[in-house]
Amino acid sequence: MGGKIFVMTDAKGNKYVRKITDELTKNRRENGDGLDGGIILENFGPHCPVASFQLYTRHLNSLNEYLFQRPKTNGIFDSSQDNWYDNMVVGERSLWKKMKKISKDANLSEYTNTNHLYESLH
Repeated sequence: MGGKIFVMTDAKGNKYVRKITDELTKNRRENGDGLDGGIILENFGPHCPVASFQLYTRHLNSLNEYLFQRPKTNGIFDSSQDNWYDNMVVGERSLWKKMKKISKDANLSEYTNTNHLYESLH
């Protein structure tokens, strides 16, 4: 799933999350701009996806470069700790199962349960 995900700011000062990649894919060729997929916009509400992303990434294990990391397994969780995750990635199968459960619980369309979603994670 090459590339990095950044919080950026537009000309009006609004924040958004964007994936930037330097790899060629079947959907992005040599003359591309490196921008991949859509953006997630800040909404200033209590469930703002940009603020949630910033909170999540602030507590990732700095020894691990991956976005999806396994939560600490020591059974002790302290929200004041800087690091909430072990130096271990979440496996593809575990991540796929979690995505399917979230889609089902949220009553999202069947489209979200297809291989398209799975492939977008790679």
